[in-house]
Amino acid sequence: MIYFLKCNLLMPRSKRSKTVVLAKVEKKTREAKQEIIKQIREAFDTYDTVYVIDSHNMTSSSWQQLRTSMKGYARIFMGKNQLMRYALGKTEEESYRTKTWQLGRLLKGMTGLLFTSAPEEKVQSALASVARPCLARGGDVATKTIVIPQGPLDRDKYSFALEPELRKLGLPTSLQNTVIHVLCDHVLCKEGDVLTSAQARLLKHFDHVLSESSVTLRGVWHKETEDLDVLDPNCLYLLDTAPAEEDEQSD
Repeated sequence: MIYFLKCNLLMPRSKRSKTVVLAKVEKKTREAKQEIIKQIREAFDTYDTVYVIDSHNMTSSSWQQLRTSMKGYARIFMGKNQLMRYALGKTEEESYRTKTWQLGRLLKGMTGLLFTSAPEEKVQSALASVARPCLARGGDVATKTIVIPQGPLDRDKYSFALEPELRKLGLPTSLQNTVIHVLCDHVLCKEGDVLTSAQARLLKHFDHVLSESSVTLRGVWHKETEDLDVLDPNCLYLLDTAPAEEDEQSD
């Protein structure tokens, strides 16, 4: 007679990497939001001018460099546009100071508030010091036309394993004797085009730097005259456009 023994086979524990949450980011409480609003409004009493700043491709280290260079004569607020608009006043009736509600209209996209009593030349100089060339991202505007010429690519720089990815990104290629060949002259982008993520990745592969990390000025409010000047003509239309509630940026 044959007996079959039922046994439990223990499988080895998986050694695959697992995502471990090291920190939990909590949403700001009502008290924290009220504190930010309070700090923004108190800054009106401390400084003479308020700028709306527009950031583009800025890294954390670049922001740290800017804050350090302006320490002692300026203060920068970056966060939820809607929260900053609330501090400024969303309508003419709710305006914290005369025309500060219009300042809030300029808060769209990756924008913030810069409070200072320094002259504009000093502010512009500080902003210029952190401007750096950088790789373009999807959504950026191409500053020039880039053409990838027909022919073989450098084997030492472009491994044969990269060929499927380049083809997937839209570059006409083939693999010949482990060397990637571009089948025809390929216009990667034209000046003025809004870049797709695929175009941005191809630009990175071919070391084309078409963008810049920078901070520019959109407008300025003066305490003495309680008047607003729009410094970027491309933003004039925002004064006549009610901001959408979903128009936000990350904290």
